Amino acid sequence: MNHYKFNFYEKKEFVSVIKIEIPKLIEIYDQEIRYYHNYCKKLPKDAPRHIEFREISKLKAKLVEGLTEKVDIDFGNNEDYVSSFSMKIVRKIDFHSIYCKKCEKEYFKNEVCFTDWTTGSGLAASGGKSVFCLNNHFICGFLEWDS
Repeated sequence: MNHYKFNFYEKKEFVSVIKIEIPKLIEIYDQEIRYYHNYCKKLPKDAPRHIEFREISKLKAKLVEGLTEKVDIDFGNNEDYVSSFSMKIVRKIDFHSIYCKKCEKEYFKNEVCFTDWTTGSGLAASGGKSVFCLNNHFICGFLEWDS
């Protein structure tokens, strides 16, 4: 297994499949683990951040196993959790490709359009990016900032 794939939904409608290289996802987990060791290791063992650290460590081990053994990984009930960390890679525009359901075609990151968006104003504003395929189908979107 060299890539992790997850479905992207817009208003409960399945619109795309995002493919991320496993080493990049492992790097995200390594950053979270370093953060834990730097700032959270003295927390009680039942603290939510410590529980999350244990979960992240298990998921990273599964990813490493999938990469080295070249086997598919079943994340079971953690699929949404893994996808949420994967969005960090998408926000950095460092994903491998996105499959558009409407086109039934895979697009690489240099083949899609990124459009900035904002909503609200002042202290009630937010913004991010929308991603469109070459046929102008919405295939992904994410929040970048919030005031």
